[in-house]
Order: sequence, then structure tokens, then C-alpha cells
Amino acid sequence: MDNLVVRLLGISREALRDRVRAERARRGESGTTSTDTKDVPVSGATRQEPEAEIAALRAELRTACKENQKLATELDIPHKSTNFFAQEMSW
Repeated sequence: MDNLVVRLLGISREALRDRVRAERARRGESGTTSTDTKDVPVSGATRQEPEAEIAALRAELRTACKENQKLATELDIPHKSTNFFAQEMSW
């Protein structure tokens, strides 16, 4: 996994390791410098952040779906009226 991160960021493994150490020092965390997720300590706040983000994204998705349905209905009205008047004119 760390190789993928290193390639995506375009930095060396040592640079990534140094950045992880610096961030942990800034947060006051101790522990291993391994990039394996089972070795990285996760605080309660960082666990809740993704859950809150997921909830916000789900709410945004619901809003977008409602808006999409409304726009589809509004788009359908001219189509139906065109068909109605076309039938009226064909007598």
C-alpha cells in the first residue's frame, strides 16, 4: 500500500516516512512508523470524521436525487403537451 501512495504522491518512501513521523510528532502521538493500517493508531475523532462525511454525502445525494426527479418531471411536461397538441391537430 505504501508503494502506491509513494507513486501517487511522487515522493520517495523516506520522504513519506519523514512526513508521517512529523505529523505524529505534531499530534503528540507515539508508535511505529509502519504504513500498515493495523499499526497506525486511530483516535475516536478520526473515526467519526469519515462517518460524518458519509452522512453528509448521503444527504447531498438524497437532495440531488429529488432535484433530478423534479427536473425530469419538468422536462416531461413539454413532451406530453407536444404529443397532446399533435393529436389534436391530426383530426
